[in-house]
Amino acid sequence: FIGLCLYLGSQAITVPIVAIGNWAIWPSISDFAWLAFVVLSIPYLARDKSYNWGILRLLLAVLVGGVCSYVILTLFWPVLHEIGSDKGELVGLYQLYRLAQFVIVFWLATKVPLSAARLSVIYWVCTVACVFVCVSCIVTYWFLPTSLFCGHLSASIATSGPWAPFIHGVEHSGVGATSYNHCYTGIHIMLLAALVAQTRRPPRLPPWLALLAFLAIFISEHRSGLIFFVIYMCLLFRPSVKYVVSFVFLLAILSVLAAYTWTDTYAALSE
Repeated sequence: FIGLCLYLGSQAITVPIVAIGNWAIWPSISDFAWLAFVVLSIPYLARDKSYNWGILRLLLAVLVGGVCSYVILTLFWPVLHEIGSDKGELVGLYQLYRLAQFVIVFWLATKVPLSAARLSVIYWVCTVACVFVCVSCIVTYWFLPTSLFCGHLSASIATSGPWAPFIHGVEHSGVGATSYNHCYTGIHIMLLAALVAQTRRPPRLPPWLALLAFLAIFISEHRSGLIFFVIYMCLLFRPSVKYVVSFVFLLAILSVLAAYTWTDTYAALSE
């Protein structure tokens, strides 16, 4: 349980903490929290049972599929990336590592008995992490450059890759202490908000945190993430199938109208 709390708490800051080797393998706090989670779980691996083998089998199948895809389409038949470039091999290997890491985290988490008291602790850990991520996004969008969180990394473009602009400092970029990728930021906030909601009794997201998360996802410019977050909020606050279907239908109509007048829409919302 302590290892699980450490790992969830480490999600507050996901930028790399040290530049070692290629940018794709720069370790973050969560890498060390993951190791602590594994070490602390060793005495309980054989004793405690897993509580959700169904999802675990699905994740293992995804991992096996990812390994097969990497071996076949990246190493032996590289048709999906530039031949002679090692980017596909490096990034692909890194993503497989992250996927395997997550499967292990999920497996260990399913072995943790969660009492009401423990759920309350996880709720507060996730709340603090979510608030910090959202506030960091607001800070890097309105007040300070991204170098506030990334300035300690190597600024060499040869080694930092897509991190380079954020290490030097980009203004009005609402990614905060998460990543150079705004899609990652939006998804990260959604997952933290969902953990907050699902570990509270009764399950719901505090309205003030829902508004804060909405604002952070909005300024991260993750558009599809914003739509899915709104749908999730509708499911969470009013779990009526009829209501949600009507909302999705209305959202689809508004999206079509916005698409037809996209130039005007973009001009109005670009700031």
